[in-house]
Amino acid sequence: MASAYLSRTIGTPTNAKKWTISLWVKIAKTPVNSYDLIHSGASGSDELLLQRYESNGTVSSKEDDTSGGATTWGLYGDRLFRDFNGWQHWVHAFDSTQSTAADRYKVYINGVNRRNNNETFATDTNVPLNFESNINTSGQTLNIGKRTFDTSNYFNGQIAHVHFIDGIQYDASTFGETDSSTGIWKPKTAPSVTYGNNGFFLKFDNSANMGLDSSGEGNNLTVNGTILQSKDTPTNIYPVLNPADNADGTSFGIQNFGTTLGDLGGSGDYGLRSTLAANSGKWYAEFKFNYSGAGGNIISIADMETRLQINMGGGSPRAGHWGIQRYDDTKTNLFNNGSFISQNTAMWGGFTSSDVISIALDIGAGKIFFGKNGVFKDSSGNTGDPVNGTYPTFSGLTTDGSKYYGFFTENRANIANGTLCNFGLGFFGTTAVSSAGSNGNGSVFEYDVPSGYYALNTENLGAQS
Repeated sequence: MASAYLSRTIGTPTNAKKWTISLWVKIAKTPVNSYDLIHSGASGSDELLLQRYESNGTVSSKEDDTSGGATTWGLYGDRLFRDFNGWQHWVHAFDSTQSTAADRYKVYINGVNRRNNNETFATDTNVPLNFESNINTSGQTLNIGKRTFDTSNYFNGQIAHVHFIDGIQYDASTFGETDSSTGIWKPKTAPSVTYGNNGFFLKFDNSANMGLDSSGEGNNLTVNGTILQSKDTPTNIYPVLNPADNADGTSFGIQNFGTTLGDLGGSGDYGLRSTLAANSGKWYAEFKFNYSGAGGNIISIADMETRLQINMGGGSPRAGHWGIQRYDDTKTNLFNNGSFISQNTAMWGGFTSSDVISIALDIGAGKIFFGKNGVFKDSSGNTGDPVNGTYPTFSGLTTDGSKYYGFFTENRANIANGTLCNFGLGFFGTTAVSSAGSNGNGSVFEYDVPSGYYALNTENLGAQS
């Protein structure tokens, strides 16, 4: 959601002592500073926060209430949340009328009560009996994606299927279930619930109104900033840049829910691989070097088993990378599995910020085709054809299925939004492709996808396995 969020002023509740929030979440990175995914309250001493993502990788929830005599409840666990590829289903179920204190606030993650998952809660404070929660109090502002009174630390990631229930405490099985064939927890697209006066359901199925309430209650949320509709869903996962694929402990400038590698904020170069990879099949993706003049950013196919190379542009590229480096607007460097070809002009010259770089990866043939604005070429300037397999930019990849290959990009220091990745979602950064090409098979790219090639996502991986 980047610097965007959703908000709504709460009306008269059905019951301020009972509520449920269910949502699916995919995080893009561990934050440098903490941020609150769900928040209500006017100050730090009178607020409720749910799913506060801390810089150490933990997630907490709490409520401070000065009006009731400084009453405070909270759930602070030691579990680390560092899965940047998969979606998680979170359910926050509140009922302060429960006689058993531990039942007054329950958190379910992928169907499992958090307290039943061998997690340590060092400072767990239970909800007081008959406590009326801030989040469901008339006149309060409910925010999703940002702390109400903060101007920074926005949520960096994606959310889906957001339910807010006013007046009933539901458990996770109301909103999700285990797939009988895969054993994976999945959403119920139309759960049977009663939403109450303040309840809402955000399906995010209307790109023109991402705050539209689909519950039937008419409780629409206000969209603040630009919120993009994504094809990356809990049932079909697309790759993002993986901040856990980290060679030197650097805090990466990952933006736009994991599709933009931005400014390091210091010196040195750094790179990341995609969260998804394949050992067979034909795959396609697009990129942009989002700057002009002197540079050095790299886009490549990477062997996922090799040690991640930082600062490949230093002249000694490591084996396991096949790709291009933007030298400047007129020249291109090539990296061929440990070999370095300096300032090649035969392919297309260099790259400007408007150029779209295509990669067509044919693992079965061991070939990689790089293209610029829809035209594929090899290092000698011959026009390549990914469909017929002629004139690949690189060849020699392992074809027996023993190696996994993914996408890689490296950014130079102090280049903001240096590399923009489109893995099939239809955006470079926050800008939609100007004219969608054909053969996307449900994914959206700028140029036509070569016949037989696919976006790298879990549905396509399953179909080609």
